[in-house]
Amino acid sequence: MDLSALERRIRALEQKSTPLKGASSGASQPITDDTISLLGELEELAREIRLIREQALVAGDNRLVLACAREFCRVAELSARLRGEIKENTLHVHLDAKTAKRMAEIYLARRKKLESHE
Repeated sequence: MDLSALERRIRALEQKSTPLKGASSGASQPITDDTISLLGELEELAREIRLIREQALVAGDNRLVLACAREFCRVAELSARLRGEIKENTLHVHLDAKTAKRMAEIYLARRKKLESHE
């Protein structure tokens, strides 16, 4: 199984899941048989992505490893959306204090450079 075929399958599952996600408010949506079926398909895709990633690691194909990581993230996000764990257009990021401070410092340094060029 090649990664492009997996990408097509993921897109197809995303399209199938759109009516299931609908205008629901997340966790209050009941999990239907259709949702369970899609979650099973997503788990299978995740297994296949892991196998491709392992083969890519052995072969030293870093681009394919990164592509697998991207697709695995898509599968994980879609699974979470179907289970009502996240809503549309919501991003959950957990940062430790050191990382958050460093990000703020980088942002402020870049902002200062932009302002000095104006």
